[in-house]
This record gives sequence, structure tokens and C-alpha cells, in this order.
Amino acid sequence: MLSWLKTKGGPPCPKCGEGRLRASGELEWREEKSFDAFLGFREYECDRCGRRFRAHVVTLHEEG
Repeated sequence: MLSWLKTKGGPPCPKCGEGRLRASGELEWREEKSFDAFLGFREYECDRCGRRFRAHVVTLHEEG
């Protein structure tokens, strides 16, 4: 298991490197995002810099 999962609560932000990714507060099932959610994508937000990302099993994409 990944060490950050046990100790820090989330993966490090790939942009700022200081924050941790948390589930975004805007996890609404909007129609344009529902297909992404069906495919396994989830929205995350850095708790330090505020950047948003879409995460899948193996990839991370910056939102916006």
C-alpha cells in the first residue's frame, strides 16, 4: 500500500508539492460530468493551492 495513504490522508499535489489532494466539495452529479463519474473519474482539490484535478485509477488531470 502507498505510504502517503496511511500517514498523510491523501496524495501530494503534483503542482505545488506541498498540499494534499482531498475530495472536491463540488462532487455534484452534473450532467456533463456524470459520464466521467461512470468511467471512474473523481474530482479532487489541493488543500494548499486550491487547484482541482480529475483522478482515475492511474492518471491525474488538472481541471480548468
